[in-house]
Parts: sequence; C-alpha cells; structure tokens
Amino acid sequence: MRLALMAAVLATCTTTVRAAPVIGPDRVVMHTEMGAIELGFYVEEAPATSAHMLACFRMGLFDTNEVFRVDKGFVAQVSDAQNGRRLPMNATQRALAQQKVVGEFSGTLRHRRGTLSMGRWDDPNSATHSFSMVLGDAPFLDRKYAIFGEVTDGLSVLAEFEKVETHREGIFVRPVHRIEISSTEVVRVPTNGGSESGAVLKEQPSSPHASFVSSSSEAASEDLEGDDTSAEDSSAVDTPASATVNRPSSLSRVTSGTLATLRKHALAVSVLQFCCIVAFAAYAVWRLVGSGLWKQVPRLSIDTTRHPAGVFC
Repeated sequence: MRLALMAAVLATCTTTVRAAPVIGPDRVVMHTEMGAIELGFYVEEAPATSAHMLACFRMGLFDTNEVFRVDKGFVAQVSDAQNGRRLPMNATQRALAQQKVVGEFSGTLRHRRGTLSMGRWDDPNSATHSFSMVLGDAPFLDRKYAIFGEVTDGLSVLAEFEKVETHREGIFVRPVHRIEISSTEVVRVPTNGGSESGAVLKEQPSSPHASFVSSSSEAASEDLEGDDTSAEDSSAVDTPASATVNRPSSLSRVTSGTLATLRKHALAVSVLQFCCIVAFAAYAVWRLVGSGLWKQVPRLSIDTTRHPAGVFC
C-alpha cells in the first residue's frame, strides 16, 4: 500500500515537471546605450519563429531600431523595422520585414521575466518581427502569443529600461527618450558552452547607409576557407573577423631589399632623363651659334620721338 502511494505521488510529480526548452547554438547580442542584451532561441519549441527572427537579425532589421514600449513589470517591446528603424532599408530588407510567420503557440511554455514573445495583430498568423521581452509573469499571454526564446544574459539591462521616464500613448507606455538598438550581431556558441571568439555571423545589407555597422564576416570567412596557399592564410581563419577582413595584400609582403632595389632603379632613370635633357639643350645652342641664325633675329627699335623716355608703356 505504501509503495503504491509513493508510486502515485512520483507519477504526479513527473507529469507536472516540464523539461527545459532547448536553446539553439545561435545567440543574438543587441547593443544599447544602457548595455548589451543576449538572446537565445527555442529551436525545437518554435523552429519557424526562431529561424525567421535569426534571419531578421542577420539581415540587420534591428540595427538602429528602438525599444518603443517599456511597461514596467509587463513588457519591453522592440518595434518593427518599418516604424522604428532610424536608417532606411534596402529592397531585400523591406521584403523580409513584410514576411509573416505562422503562430507557434506552446501549451507548455510560460510567459515569465526574460521570455521572448512575438507581437501580432488579431490574426494568429500576423506576426512579422516585432517582439517583446517580458518583464514579469504574464500567464494571460500564454497560448495566445508565440514564445520563441529567452534573455540569456542582460536581465540587469531590462531592469535599467524599467527605470526610464515614460508616458502613455493610447494603450502603449512609451519611454520619453528613445532607447535605440545601435547594432546587433549573431554569435555561434559551441557545444562546450564557451563563447566562440570571432564567430560573428552577421550579414550586412547592401545599403550604403549601414556602413557604420561592423562589416560582414561570412564573405571573409568563405574567402579564407578557399585560400590555403600559405600557413599565414590558414591560421587567419581562427582570428576575429575584423582581423581577417584586413588581411595584408600581396604588395605589402614585398621585402625591404626589393623596395631598396626599386628605389635605386628609379633614381638611375631620373638621372638618365636629366642628362638627356641637358645634352639636347647643348646641341640646340651649338646648332644655333654654328649656323649664324642668331644674327638674323630682329632687334627691337625704339621711336624716341614718340616715346622720349625710351620706355614702352
């Protein structure tokens, strides 16, 4: 009887315990003036939403975007790019910003502090890319809004958001001063749990206005992977993206001895040109004097009757 009771209690506890959601290897880091926030994505519970949001971050939709809503204890909501992004978008970014993602409403995940939840209209499948970082328990949002990840680092920054001065505009509580997301990056976290150095996977849009953001490293890494002609190039793969993009060209690898030789040749050519010019000038003077042509050059006569002073005005 006692064993049966213990088994029943154990079964009940087992059914109530929920397995922790699986966070994928990709992390997003959002940089703001109040600090950086790291986001992780539930790739198994919300695969479509996670893939869509990672694509939006890689395409730069959230660069110069804003946290337009800070409702203390409720949500800090990031705007969509059409309304919140300070810099203009290119055609590719505009097309991605308009894409909608199917609503992935979980029956087990709960809205709590640090949860990432998609914003949407009345249509369950109307979410694009605006999302909220939940600032407190909000069970009334469960099964109605798609949870796709959580804040893996930077909860203290959310606490700083809650301290800013706000005002109400309709249903939204907005900060008085703009909270801008200056830049974002996607970082791959290896299986050993450490942060992989230099693994920034951010894709830059083709818009010239986005030049202030860190340069794309995917193209640089592909170029490095295909170039294994020297040990120096192969070792550059493990360096940060900022270093691989600025690899020295072949011209910078010229030795100092070669440069000295080139300078000597350039000096010799200059001396030879000067000698040729002097020789040609001497020959011209010799021909002029020898032929007597200099005697036929007309002399300037001055009419002193019209110009008594003998000077032309």
